This record gives sequence, C-alpha cells and structure tokens, in this order.
Amino acid sequence: MNTALVIAILSLAAGAVVFVKMQRCLGKLKPNIISLQLTFSEASFRNVPQRWGTDGVTRFKAHFALDYVFLLTYAIFGFSLGAWLTSYISTPGALSAVLPWLFPVAAVFDAAENVLHQRLASADPGSQPEVLFIAAGVAASVKWLLLLSFVPVAAVAAFANAG
Repeated sequence: MNTALVIAILSLAAGAVVFVKMQRCLGKLKPNIISLQLTFSEASFRNVPQRWGTDGVTRFKAHFALDYVFLLTYAIFGFSLGAWLTSYISTPGALSAVLPWLFPVAAVFDAAENVLHQRLASADPGSQPEVLFIAAGVAASVKWLLLLSFVPVAAVAAFANAG
C-alpha cells in the first residue's frame, strides 16, 4: 500500500475521532458554529454567542484546543490524499500541483480564524477594530472555499489527464 494513502487513512481516522470529541464539546449550538464563522461585523458576530448563552460560549471557547488538533489532522489528510491521487496522473498540470496543498492552506486560514475568534470572543464589545471581524469572516470563507474545492479540483485534474 502506498505510504501517502496509509498516512491519509490514519489521519482521516484520527481526524474523525477529534471531530467527534469536538462536536461533543460544542454540543448542539443553535445557531451552529458556521453561522459565527461567516460573520463579517461585530454586530453579527456578537449576535451568535448571545443566542448561545453562557454555556454555549463556554463550550465554544473550550473547543479550540480540539480544533487546532483537528485542523492539523485534516491538513495531513488532504496533503496525503492529494499526493496519492496525483501520483496516478500521468501528465501533471497546475491542478494536480495545487491539489495536495488545498487542505494544508485551508488549515492555515482555519488557524488564523481560530486566533481571531478566540480574541474576539474574549474581548469586551466595542473594544476590537471592525477589521478583525472582517478578517475572521474572510479567513473562514477562504478556508471553506479551499476545503470544498478539493473534489472538483481532483475531478478536473483527473479528467484533464484522461483527455
């Protein structure tokens, strides 16, 4: 079995365990955490944890330790899976060169988002520049775009190779 595939499988398994633990830590936040991630202003950011209540905010703050481990596992998974998939492409192009890096770059944006969210969630209302709320929303958006682009990029790279 290919080393990259073994690493992908092991990191996927580790990531699944961490993800389940993280979801248990978060509980059933309403609105969900993605609602917070995709805010771009202080008002919309503060509205989400306000609806969670004190327990939800405590859960949100506690989940970061697991989230940093999770982003590491999905970065390793994506890189390894991307490397394994591109090893089957006989005429590599730009897409196959980019594929292994989508998840690791997404993880960098996720880490930046986490740092910003930790700062913003702990700060007094009105004490942080609005640009930090925008930056957190942009970091989360880029993260999601990179993660969601993996399958389409892999498919296009494979079809381009077949033609």
